[in-house]
Amino acid sequence: VGAEPMDKINPGKVKSHEGGSRLVLERELLRCEKRELNPNSILDLEAVSGVLGSVGVPDRHLRTLYGDLFRRGVRDLNKISDVGKKARSVLLDNFVLCTSSVVEVNRQEEGKGAKLVVKLQDGMLVETVIINHRHESSGRERNTVCVSSQVGCGMGCKFCATGTMGLRANLTAGEILEQVWHCRELVGRVDNVVFMGMGEPLDNYDEVLIALKGLSHQTMFDLGLDKLTISTVGVTDKIRQLAHDCPKANLALSLHAANQAVRESIVPTASINTMDKLGDALTYYHHHSSRKVMMEYIVIGLLNDSETHACDLGEFCTGRDCIVNLIPYNPTEVGAKWGYQVPSDEAVRAFANVISDEYGLQVKVRWSSAGGREVDGACGQLVIKQPMTTEKVHLVK
Repeated sequence: VGAEPMDKINPGKVKSHEGGSRLVLERELLRCEKRELNPNSILDLEAVSGVLGSVGVPDRHLRTLYGDLFRRGVRDLNKISDVGKKARSVLLDNFVLCTSSVVEVNRQEEGKGAKLVVKLQDGMLVETVIINHRHESSGRERNTVCVSSQVGCGMGCKFCATGTMGLRANLTAGEILEQVWHCRELVGRVDNVVFMGMGEPLDNYDEVLIALKGLSHQTMFDLGLDKLTISTVGVTDKIRQLAHDCPKANLALSLHAANQAVRESIVPTASINTMDKLGDALTYYHHHSSRKVMMEYIVIGLLNDSETHACDLGEFCTGRDCIVNLIPYNPTEVGAKWGYQVPSDEAVRAFANVISDEYGLQVKVRWSSAGGREVDGACGQLVIKQPMTTEKVHLVK
């Protein structure tokens, strides 16, 4: 990896491959790639702090800055109060409120949610999903935002549409936070954020960590760390690091099979991050974090939905502090290529019963995931199929 100069790498042409060693090489190259925005996003907390600090402006002005933006509704950086002339001048020279814009909104009927296409400063596109939940007994609503951490993805999971794009770029912390900002402007309140959109969050570790700080910052988004979830297909070294850097946030592992051979057939990088390595990383994580791990399992008809597969999962999860989330497969073009099928409801229920009854594990079936299919916003369906040049708003009926 070190032999290839980074200035010769074109992120737009790096694609995912099934070959494990090549896939790791490409992931390492893009993991090192740092995109520079000019101007930068005012939501990039560390960038703002660094620029202000370089001219001797103390961090206490950050509270005023973000208080104006988030609490007092200021949308013009010229109108930020009480930051001083020097700080205001530096901010105006280096930052804008948003470097990205929403170019398409696909809304679900009855206010259940929406999928946003967000255009970045350099013209690349990502997708962000708003999921609206209504508590049946209390009627209280909450909005969960599913953010992208990369443009495309290099992991190549065979059910996932995002992987067909290849890995094109890492998002900056500001670009990640702007997705939440856009959603907040659209629906008024954001209660939870999950890093389950485009990309492998732990392959963009540093920027994701900065974004987590912004999301939990009291004068910014002010979300508790227990309202934030980082999903990974299993980057074991970063799982260990996350246990130290942000142990109070939630971790979700996209497992999809607990049998090594079956998992490799679905998740190509499982040939490197094996079940044994995942088990060791989770043991380490549990030792240093008090949070339950969510085991995400896409149930694919006739591939990983049998009683034997359920027993494999039950045995892997036994003794671990975890919640099993079963997600019925959502159809994608790439999944159809491999013959993947939506499982029957009966098979999913039987699978869940094995996990709960025979292994005593907490299990949830995310039937609601299917609701996002109508806007291609369900798990595994995010993909940019063609460039967007005009702003569009759709209500899906």
